[in-house]
Amino acid sequence: MNNSVNNESKAELYKKPNQLSVLYYLVKRHFKVFWKNHTLVLFSLMVPLVVLVVYVIFLRPMEVSQLDAAIKEGLGFEFDPENATKEALELVHKIRGIADEWMIAGVLSVSCITVALNTENVMVTDKEMGITKDFASSPISGSTVTVSYAVFNAVVTFLVNFIVYLICLIYLAAYGAILPDFIDGCAIVGVMLLSTISATLLVHFICSFVNSVSVLSSVTAIFSAAIGFLCGAYLPASMMPRYVQYLTMFFPGSYSSGLFRNYFMRKPLTELYQTLIDASNSGSGLITKSEQEISAFIKGVEGDFSLELDFFGHKVPVSIMALVVLAFIAIFIILDLFFTPQAFKKYFSRKSKLTKRLNKKNKDFVPTPEFSDELVTDNSDKTRSEVNDDVKNVPANKDNFPFDGDEKNISSSGHIIDKDE
Repeated sequence: MNNSVNNESKAELYKKPNQLSVLYYLVKRHFKVFWKNHTLVLFSLMVPLVVLVVYVIFLRPMEVSQLDAAIKEGLGFEFDPENATKEALELVHKIRGIADEWMIAGVLSVSCITVALNTENVMVTDKEMGITKDFASSPISGSTVTVSYAVFNAVVTFLVNFIVYLICLIYLAAYGAILPDFIDGCAIVGVMLLSTISATLLVHFICSFVNSVSVLSSVTAIFSAAIGFLCGAYLPASMMPRYVQYLTMFFPGSYSSGLFRNYFMRKPLTELYQTLIDASNSGSGLITKSEQEISAFIKGVEGDFSLELDFFGHKVPVSIMALVVLAFIAIFIILDLFFTPQAFKKYFSRKSKLTKRLNKKNKDFVPTPEFSDELVTDNSDKTRSEVNDDVKNVPANKDNFPFDGDEKNISSSGHIIDKDE
């Protein structure tokens, strides 16, 4: 009775834990580590806000001047602040608000990647301190540990980006710009979710090769400097050289940025078009172009701000952008599960364990100098296991074995064993 109880308790002790509950507790553990590092939390939130401030102070005047030049060339309208009418002020305000909408879309697309990079600090710190080795020595699947870091990173990145999104909406409202409607606002949140998952999986794959926080800092600095141009956040892709435009098409952030721009700028462009039509029909002389010319101007603005991406001469609409982001997510899932150093280690460790088992099975029979040849010759019809049993049943008699007593020992099963073993 006691033996059965002991066996049941041992079975319960060595029972493999539920991986879903393990995943929950690992994600919870990562969150606790993250929130305790107040500096990391602060910088994760500050990075996208710094990009927004840099835009407002430095890049916004450049974008506004380019828009003013486009209006003067395309519509023949030149803004004079001293003699501006109310209608002219309203028109200029809507036109310049488009630049804000475009840049905020870029800020969110860049933020998805920069925040994900900062959040990877938790995983890299665990690797540097050897905590991941503790996970590996426990009855936890390596895939569960990998998924826990990815889920934690995605949740943190999405929450931080959602906060930045709300701050950007407050900025637009304070400036008096046109806010996205409810449907476009929900679409922006959906794009944010897709972009977060894509960026998290990409960053997790890259950081799987990083084993120290100092290296991660260098990687973050490089990505932070280049990501704004690769996404077309700091500069529209249409203003870049042709080969750079094609290069950005192989980066998932470009498609995320394109989706953000379309949903942020759809309503402002529609209202700008209607305002230009009303100004043209009012007879005030503010806008003298026809409806076709105004439509061509709006199309030109959409092209200048890369609302449709150019993939080797083919226009990429919104639906294709979303499908491309989903395709990148599928690719990054495969990379994270099968092509990280941990995945390779897991594969080769399984192979080495199998090799060790086979070698151990083959080494179960240890022939002795006096009896091995006789057993194998006289009992050639016997299997290897039967021969092994015959050897093990031989009494351990030192006279039967030629050995130096100082160098060898004999086990109770009759095997010759080195002292080193």
